[in-house]
Amino acid sequence: MKKYSLGHPFAFLIVFLLTCFTSALSQTLDSYIIENRHKMKQAINNGDIDELAQTRQLFERMLMMNQQEWLVHYYIALANQNLYYFVRDDQDQQAKLINDAIEHLEMSLELNKKFAESWTLLANMYGLQIGVDSKNTIQLSKKQKKAIKTATKLEPDNPRLYLVSGRSAYFVPKAFGGGFEKAKADLAKALDLFSSYEPPSDIYPQWGEDETYVWLGQIAAREDSLQLAEYYYQKALKINPEYKWVSNYLLPTLKKKMNATVQSDF
Repeated sequence: MKKYSLGHPFAFLIVFLLTCFTSALSQTLDSYIIENRHKMKQAINNGDIDELAQTRQLFERMLMMNQQEWLVHYYIALANQNLYYFVRDDQDQQAKLINDAIEHLEMSLELNKKFAESWTLLANMYGLQIGVDSKNTIQLSKKQKKAIKTATKLEPDNPRLYLVSGRSAYFVPKAFGGGFEKAKADLAKALDLFSSYEPPSDIYPQWGEDETYVWLGQIAAREDSLQLAEYYYQKALKINPEYKWVSNYLLPTLKKKMNATVQSDF
């Protein structure tokens, strides 16, 4: 059988074709990620748990392409996080989603330890895990702090890092390092960073700015700063007009509270 060296024209042709094939495969994966990420956002906006579960399955199939698995594992975990919020009444299912998300994030970081987004999401999953596994709070808190510290070191200006930190502080009592003041400070920092943040690539995570306003709105509502809460909710809808959790639930609930307050003044 005749052998060709790298200097042979056929060898260059083979290398060229393999390069083109790899590039085309990568471009195809990129388009799949962007398209499925859009579907995931639509499912969240519409509160469609079935559609959200389907987007997760599609991300799993993308692993078969053996391209940028570290990023695909991240998106599977992100889908799990969003599914978690849809099954609040099923703690067993929540625990399964969290554990599966952590496994995918660990696989993501095995492939790319410098991907700050996976460290950030991992920190959030540890925070959620505390809610369903309170007996291991101390251990999980240490893991969460380590993940946040690593993410901060890798990408200190990532707004999602402060969104996750602020959202966690919302649920953690002040005595344990959380509280509304810390949450507001972290969320305000996230908004400041969102105003100038540009992802390294179109396929990188881009979620969170609308959600940041939502959490600030919820804090304001809890503190009876109702007009401020309405302002934050409207800002969220300006970014994401199809956000039905805001338009169909949070704002109507706030309006009822505002009307009740006005009536009580008479």
